[in-house]
Amino acid sequence: MVQKNPNVTISVVFIYYNTPREIVEAVDSFEKTVGNISNEVIVVDNNSSLKIPLKVIRNKKVSVIKNKENKGYGAAINQAAQKANGKFLLIVNPDVIFYQDSIRTLHSYLEDHRDVGLVGPRMVSQEQKRLPTITKLPFLPSALIVYSFIHKLLPNNSISRSFFYQDMKINIPTPAPMLSGACLLVRRSLFEEIGGFDEEFFLYFEESDFCQRIAALGYKVMYIPTATVFHHVGKSLADKEKINRYFVRSRFLFFKKYHGFLPAVLAEAFLRFVTLNNLILLGVLGLSAFLFFYRLNEFMMFFGDFGRDFLAARDMLLSGKVPLVGIPSSVVWLHQGPLSIYLIAISLWVGRFNPSAPAYFYAGFGVITTYLIFRMGSELFDRKVGILSAIFFTTSPLVLVNVRMPYHTAPIPFFSSIFLFFLWSFLTKKKYPFVLGLSIGLLLLLELSNAVLVLLLIIMYLINRTIFNKKHILRGIAGFFVGVLPFLMYDLTHGVVQTFGFVLWIANRVRLFLGLTFSGTSTSSNASGAVSTVFDQVRRLIYPQDVMIVIIVLALLFLVLFMNKFGVKTKKETGLLVCFLWIVTALIGFIVHSAPGTAYFPLLFVPCSLLIGYTWRTFSHIWKPFFLFFLILVMSNSIYTVQNHYLLNNRSFHGSNARGWAYVFGETLTERLEAASFMVKNAKGKRVHISGGGFLAKFSASVDNYRYLTWWLERGSNKSQGTIRYVLYENIKEIPEGAKILYTNSFVYVTEDQS
Repeated sequence: MVQKNPNVTISVVFIYYNTPREIVEAVDSFEKTVGNISNEVIVVDNNSSLKIPLKVIRNKKVSVIKNKENKGYGAAINQAAQKANGKFLLIVNPDVIFYQDSIRTLHSYLEDHRDVGLVGPRMVSQEQKRLPTITKLPFLPSALIVYSFIHKLLPNNSISRSFFYQDMKINIPTPAPMLSGACLLVRRSLFEEIGGFDEEFFLYFEESDFCQRIAALGYKVMYIPTATVFHHVGKSLADKEKINRYFVRSRFLFFKKYHGFLPAVLAEAFLRFVTLNNLILLGVLGLSAFLFFYRLNEFMMFFGDFGRDFLAARDMLLSGKVPLVGIPSSVVWLHQGPLSIYLIAISLWVGRFNPSAPAYFYAGFGVITTYLIFRMGSELFDRKVGILSAIFFTTSPLVLVNVRMPYHTAPIPFFSSIFLFFLWSFLTKKKYPFVLGLSIGLLLLLELSNAVLVLLLIIMYLINRTIFNKKHILRGIAGFFVGVLPFLMYDLTHGVVQTFGFVLWIANRVRLFLGLTFSGTSTSSNASGAVSTVFDQVRRLIYPQDVMIVIIVLALLFLVLFMNKFGVKTKKETGLLVCFLWIVTALIGFIVHSAPGTAYFPLLFVPCSLLIGYTWRTFSHIWKPFFLFFLILVMSNSIYTVQNHYLLNNRSFHGSNARGWAYVFGETLTERLEAASFMVKNAKGKRVHISGGGFLAKFSASVDNYRYLTWWLERGSNKSQGTIRYVLYENIKEIPEGAKILYTNSFVYVTEDQS
């Protein structure tokens, strides 16, 4: 190429991208330090969203090339090189500041040493510490250590120290396999001879390839520590996710170019997936699986209401008739949804009606929910919050008890995570309104109290109406109706008692709470009891052993909320707002109900876990011992729950012996199976009929668990004519005088029905 101006010695090339202040400082520092070396300045605007400052544009020595698209760092340098006139090309990031004599030192060395093709200076940080700008080339297999979690865990390993020249005090010009591309001086003739930068590398690793190709021609690459520049690392790219995508893509291209396709694929598979973050996540999921599945067939809760769902699922499988509603709610003419019956039926079909199969099925949902909470914490806040939120969720005593239940409340955290995902997608991207409505419908098919999420959507609409439009609302409503389709089909033959009746019931609860009655009485008088119930559940969720710890955690959570703004301007603000409003609207709904049951609270597990994870991370950043405090809390929770047999009674453990604050949910499946086995064996081939006595006689489903177990134990056996009837009692004082106790395990008394 013929030079347009042969009197130019150095052509300095700046690739500009969103660094207006830095480019001004960089150009100024170059002009102050270049001395009497003839020069020109070329600035390539790589389709930056921030314009180049006028001070740079009006500089007569500066030529500006403006690109309509960003084709990458190397491509922009090649573009500038074609326009350059200098004997030498000085390739510089726009966030570099030259120190006195740095340019002269680099130029003099390259001018005096004909066997050297490329030189680079010593770079320092704001703290005047040497940056790792001289390294070995990133060839395999050493790259598998340098770019992996091993380097993060053990930064002083011998391979990394050798790669980054950490053990060498370099005070004189030294041959270098690779120099940082942030500041390089190269002979222009050599640049043209090797064809410039490889434009396949959009960003990163282009200098590694450049140095290797120069060395392959027999030229030296030299590190000149006597020339010093200052480097603002990463000023031009603030998007860490985008930076990482560029980095891993270029790394793969480098491996492929110098090692071949298959080694590159295998190396990238290792580096991308076997990361410290992924290992931590796998550890959390492993802990989740252990705690959710540990001795589940032994320490499995199995109440009468659970048996009612099992019998309904069994009948559905055997008869082929699909129920449209589930168990009756606390209001006898309203039913819970049938979704849990469908899920239990699937697990019973797979598990051949084994009573522990649904518990394992729902525990699997719990492990998946742990991952979903991690994903949502990462999306709403950052990856650390995602990990910490997942750890809290998987170790909370109340969560552990709930996810191991073969009951309709167990999958609520899973479906509420799905709801949050689609709510977040809608709020941030205006996507999936239909699926958002569908997720609320499915949550209603699990538990009617989940309807409070509709109130959350209304509040989000009032806060930012621009997100919602008529089309979105109609699609959301359509999705909701698809979600509650079993209720709608049920109402075709039952006079809209389920859908319209549920709406009237909500209106009636609000009316009673507000005291809009002829007598003037109000259920708001029960608010203190509802608040007490709420606090008890929160205590079981956070730390049941000590109420003061719970108060401290809640105080820290409220302090974090107070320290942060609530709004919709940033991702973090929106995330905090959604979680906060979710919890507040749910609690208001529970208090208006005046008698919230334990089945209401799984809806809060996801937002509470996210807020506590955010609190954990925030205070750990402020003061590191806070991390240890929360870590001890979650470890203590998991140990407490496991040691106390997941808060269930069995023969070797009773609630009165529980460590800490004892609250016990009932007997284990093992104990109930023993009673059922006795009845089947005692019947000697006759059919077993079970009814409840005493307190158990008040509830139709109180012994449905034993009915399912005896059916399962009898299944497939040949039964002789006749039926033997048993009456079950939980209190020995309720047993009629003269009735013979055939069996007891301290939790249930089996007598033969003499009537």
